[in-house]
Amino acid sequence: MTLTKTGKILIAVILALLFAGLNTRSNLMHLFNTFLICIWLFSPMLAQRNLSGVKIKIQHPHETFAKEHISIQVLFHNTTDEHKYAISLKDATCQQNIFVYNLPPQSRVLSTYTTTYPRRGVVRWKKLPLETIYPFGLFQNKISLSTDNKLYVLPAILRLENFYIEYFARHDRNKQLQMTNNKTSRDSFSRLRDYVQGDNPRYIDWKASAKKDDLIVRQYVDLNPIECSIAIHFDMQSQYTTQQNENFENIIVLAASLTSEIQQQGRLNDFIVGDKKVKSTKLKPVLRFLTELKIQDLPFTLTKQHKNLIVLTNRVTKPLKEFLQNSPQTTLILTQKSERYVNHQYVFFVRENSIRLEKLC
Repeated sequence: MTLTKTGKILIAVILALLFAGLNTRSNLMHLFNTFLICIWLFSPMLAQRNLSGVKIKIQHPHETFAKEHISIQVLFHNTTDEHKYAISLKDATCQQNIFVYNLPPQSRVLSTYTTTYPRRGVVRWKKLPLETIYPFGLFQNKISLSTDNKLYVLPAILRLENFYIEYFARHDRNKQLQMTNNKTSRDSFSRLRDYVQGDNPRYIDWKASAKKDDLIVRQYVDLNPIECSIAIHFDMQSQYTTQQNENFENIIVLAASLTSEIQQQGRLNDFIVGDKKVKSTKLKPVLRFLTELKIQDLPFTLTKQHKNLIVLTNRVTKPLKEFLQNSPQTTLILTQKSERYVNHQYVFFVRENSIRLEKLC
């Protein structure tokens, strides 16, 4: 029970009236002062009674994506035969306040609010704080209701700029050249994309190119999809800093976006995080694993080569450098520019709705 600003003002008024009543010997002033004291004394009891018998239940999806709007429903249940007034619930996970003016006896009131979670993680509602200042606003009564609600906020999947053109296209160009005489190639048509040097001219879509005023080619899905592997390596370097946390979160978002892109256009063979390998390479298990991953040193422990390996890191350490020297075909993606170690080396920048990859020359 907490005394509000209004309650403190009332105490000052009571003391002032008491002092004035003693000096003037006015019975009417003493009577009015007694009335104010009774109000002040009964307020905490009424405020406590107002929250008794109220139950809360939160209804929400089991999982959502970061930066995605989500609707959360709060069910207020009055289990008593009395009216409840002016009840508020503060959701500390997203700084939302839900207010119910009137809760009739034996009734349920459903309140809905929309929120977004900026980053991945597991949101847990362990305690739900109910508040009321009913009836006179002199005292604020708070109680905490226990709950076991849990929401998985999966990493945001952003659009990758220049990724297909700069990475997958170098594999597809060779395959498209072999498909020149394949009469069933039209059956495996996937989408239209920008022309890059080395594409087979026979696959240029002249009608689409005329509309866009640039060369557009038809992309086909090979019966043998591209196989890739992703490895995440993170070096803490020294003590924890805000910039390190930002780089770690950006790597997680890039890993989730890459996994989604590869699942659409090829097949993910292995997903390696530090010295561990994710059991399932399907999209949802990988996203769930990344959701609960905490910032930490993720050492690079790979010794054997993986086909079409993509390494995501914030810094090239000595073990990684030695691996890259023996695996020049590895694709390296860094959080910041550095010296060149392999032919396919990129630096990425996370924007509001996309991730831009720039190749280091």
